Amino acid sequence: MGILLVISFTTSTTQAQNMLQGEPSMEIREMAHETTAMFTKELGLTGKQEILMEKELITYAMKKEVLLLSKMQEEAKAQRLLALQQAENAAMREILVKPQYERYLVIQQKLLHEQLKNKEKH
Repeated sequence: MGILLVISFTTSTTQAQNMLQGEPSMEIREMAHETTAMFTKELGLTGKQEILMEKELITYAMKKEVLLLSKMQEEAKAQRLLALQQAENAAMREILVKPQYERYLVIQQKLLHEQLKNKEKH
């Protein structure tokens, strides 16, 4: 998802291994499906856009999860997460038309703020 949306998944070692082998966990699939449904409603996605968006959401969620589970220093993780987010945004720019993409970025920003607020509460 856009603008450094860091999604915290609860993942077992087996699920992490599956992701390294290219198989998304059930949690990632469900998250991608729910997020795609939300964007379909908010952006009026076509059937083709839905399929492409869900595929990209799964791909980037898997990459982020592997990165989050790595033993890399936190600062390096943050930099790589930002780079992944920028790549994800670029992928979404290829899927969405300009008005949809602009709205997508606004929604992503709102989701990020909500997520950060929720993290601060815990």
